[in-house]
Amino acid sequence: MSGWSAPTALLPVSARYAGGLWLLGSVQFILLGLALTLAAYPGHSILNGHISDLGSSHSPFALFFNRSIELLGVMGALGVLLVRGALAPGRASRLGLGLLFLASAAAVAVGLFPEDFPGAGPTIHALASASVFVGAALALLLVSRAIRHDRRWAGLPSPTALTGVVMLLATGVYVVGFTPYVGSGGMESLIVAPLLLWLLGVGSRLARTPPFAPRPLLST
Repeated sequence: MSGWSAPTALLPVSARYAGGLWLLGSVQFILLGLALTLAAYPGHSILNGHISDLGSSHSPFALFFNRSIELLGVMGALGVLLVRGALAPGRASRLGLGLLFLASAAAVAVGLFPEDFPGAGPTIHALASASVFVGAALALLLVSRAIRHDRRWAGLPSPTALTGVVMLLATGVYVVGFTPYVGSGGMESLIVAPLLLWLLGVGSRLARTPPFAPRPLLST
């Protein structure tokens, strides 16, 4: 088997916990932050609206969206810290995980500062959203490079790189504003959906890391 379905072996046990955090974080955001909030906001258009609208003061369940994306960011950042020992040392892994951590922190800021937050809130929200989109995309490209020759991650380099490429392309199209078929909201969804799918896939795979896998050595 390859890709998402292949159980990972010989990785640190901490990678198992990282996978669990990414899996649970993405699932709770999909169910609470997106599905539930969308169901309670019948006037929202997935194609012409924005995902951030779900956390604005006009959204009946804004609290669920904002707290859910904050939780996703916290669990994502903790997962990055736990998965470090599962990647071979190198510039690509350091930069990739660093960017993924920053993107996770930016997701927390998205929830703390909704798009219509008073004062500098809209600016902070826009910068945080851009950091999530671009930071996560570049992070996955770097991570795919870091794991491409690591047999412990067999089957994952290509999906990881593809996710990063799709996110970057969708972000570019979104920024340019050329969205005649899917609308700005639909294009924004094409940025977020691949990232959530990657978190679900990699998270579920890492979560099945054998419990007897070697633990990482503590640096001195």
